Amino acid sequence: MTKERTKDCLWHGGKALLCAIQLWFLDILTEQRVAHFIDWLHLEFALSKNMRHLLGLIHPVISAILFVALWRYYDGIDDRSFHRFCAASEPPRLLQEPAYRVGLALTALTVTPILTAAFHTHLLRLGLVRPLSFIASLLVSLGIATGFSVLRLQRLEYTWGIQKELRTTNTPPKLIIRIAYAALLFAALFLLIALGLGVLIPVWGSFFIGIVTLFLGPIAPAVVFVIALLCCIGLIRRLIDRRKFMKRLRRMRDKGELSFTVHGHPYLSVLFNKVFFGLTIVDTPHPDGKKRTDTTYTVGVISCRHRKGTIILCDHNVYRFMYAMTLRGIGGFQTGTRLLAGAQFVTIPAGAWYTNHSFEFPEGDGEKILLIDPAPRVLAIHGNRANELIPQDNASKLYGYTVYGKNSFVNMLERT
Repeated sequence: MTKERTKDCLWHGGKALLCAIQLWFLDILTEQRVAHFIDWLHLEFALSKNMRHLLGLIHPVISAILFVALWRYYDGIDDRSFHRFCAASEPPRLLQEPAYRVGLALTALTVTPILTAAFHTHLLRLGLVRPLSFIASLLVSLGIATGFSVLRLQRLEYTWGIQKELRTTNTPPKLIIRIAYAALLFAALFLLIALGLGVLIPVWGSFFIGIVTLFLGPIAPAVVFVIALLCCIGLIRRLIDRRKFMKRLRRMRDKGELSFTVHGHPYLSVLFNKVFFGLTIVDTPHPDGKKRTDTTYTVGVISCRHRKGTIILCDHNVYRFMYAMTLRGIGGFQTGTRLLAGAQFVTIPAGAWYTNHSFEFPEGDGEKILLIDPAPRVLAIHGNRANELIPQDNASKLYGYTVYGKNSFVNMLERT
């Protein structure tokens, strides 16, 4: 084993142990605060003994959530591993790397006992016999620790593969800064558990329960139904729009205006961003058009769930969703209590954050087309200055491809 590989194993092993130690302390605190929370609920609602034992399962559930939060956060600030990933000539498969396997094994060995003890205690109180309670707790805890670790590394490989193309500097932040971030996270989690379960929920819980009981209780089923209905309507609408798009292509094919091949799953891609959908289209020239030869298009598709949002296209087949938080106010001059003429609402950006994704084109030769379905409110690329965005329109040529909305693209096919 090389010196660098040994360092990587020690690094990932140490990171797993550090997270496990923090999880252990937070688990002990969680058990105490959950007991306090259940006592408060008992005073409010006179809970039965079985209900109190059932609510005790909140403890292992919170511990499992803390496990996920700690490990994901440490992956997010692990600049050393990210730069090692970027330095590789070929993108490494993390599950095949010895260092990540060491981290995964230590995670399973340290997290499983913590979660097993938490589940085992409360399952015993619910009446399960000791051997059955222990076996069930062990299997569930091992499944959570191992299953999440595998999914985490797969997701990390995908995320780092995108971030590698977006990075603008090879200099990682100083280690002391990352240590400060880690300390702040632990302090924040500690205070959240201690104050949240011990103080904030009991103080505000009674007020909230009263409001729900008096006002929202009678209409709660209707509210839930309306929210579920709106979600279903939005999903069905996107599926119907995709079906209309495919029908337009088939209608043109039946008329002999083009031929096309479908790659991937046109409808599943509406539901899941990672499901691939693309097209290879051979466009026959229109009698009245300028083109006289067949044109081949290799079409990639981004299924956009943010119709009113902002999409930023980047090089290397990467795109970003931008989420912005804004403040609205009234601009103008004011004298006393009167606002002078010319006043208008102004929007002030208060912050923005991004999620990064990648897309693919079908294999083969042809003009590359990127369809964004549905078209977002704002399509842009990054400018040369910090935080600068340059808006783009239909038929903009970017990074070796042309970008369209699906209806605009079909309209172009019908004209040519």
